Amino acid sequence: MKGEVKMLLKRWILFSIIGLSSVVVRAQTLVVVDIDDTLKVAHVLNAADSIANSGKIKNQFLGMAKLLRMFKEDNSEMAIAYVSNAPESLMHNSHRRFIEINGFPDDGFLLLRENVFDGSFKVRVIRQLVNEIMPAKVILIGDNAEKDTLIYEQIQKDFPQIPILTLIHRVYSVKNKKDTGKPLQKDQMGYVTSVDLAVIFSRLNMISRDHFQQFLNEEIPRIVAEPDHLEEGEIAFPKWMDCRDQMVRRFKMPGQKDLFAQYQSRLKKRCTR
Repeated sequence: MKGEVKMLLKRWILFSIIGLSSVVVRAQTLVVVDIDDTLKVAHVLNAADSIANSGKIKNQFLGMAKLLRMFKEDNSEMAIAYVSNAPESLMHNSHRRFIEINGFPDDGFLLLRENVFDGSFKVRVIRQLVNEIMPAKVILIGDNAEKDTLIYEQIQKDFPQIPILTLIHRVYSVKNKKDTGKPLQKDQMGYVTSVDLAVIFSRLNMISRDHFQQFLNEEIPRIVAEPDHLEEGEIAFPKWMDCRDQMVRRFKMPGQKDLFAQYQSRLKKRCTR
């Protein structure tokens, strides 16, 4: 795996030199993103659903590809790496197609676990990416299904000199006895939908006002109109999702009061149990 990371880095350098990418080798910001249950509706805590969803390539969480594209456009010095514990031999082609078909920004980094018994894969690869790229800051995006909260906490401990923002998709509840979610660790921020994530990006000045307004105008109506218990396609709230742990906060958005009120009402209805 170390050799694979180095090979991808060399390709990245070449792209930068010949002008095929605006990304520089020493990116100012490294964004590490998980795939299953972060970008892709997978239900990894349910074996049958996880297997059934593994080959699907259009089941992204609603708005995530669009938001990350906007995020990338507004931060040209940023590098995005998709790092997943999914087995390389089984899932590489599927995850690659998922990224391409849904239009996720792609800097050439898709790293999956070669050995299914390698429990330290994700921590090791993220460490190597940080050491090789030497970013000024790091953003870690994952979910609360299995180990992301603990893995990202370890990365934060490993690099105390680097500002690290950790964002966790709270698709499972710690109160759910069947699909038990993991609690957030210190300084980790939870979110439920791509709109929540957009709000975080906006408040941290990581996305332009124009992109933020466009995203809210396009995606909130889709979320509000989404039927309950959907299983296929681009979904904000898959039927198995248990988001009761996430506090529904009231945000004051100039010029977006009515739109945001609709969103928060929908979120509260879906996540309250």
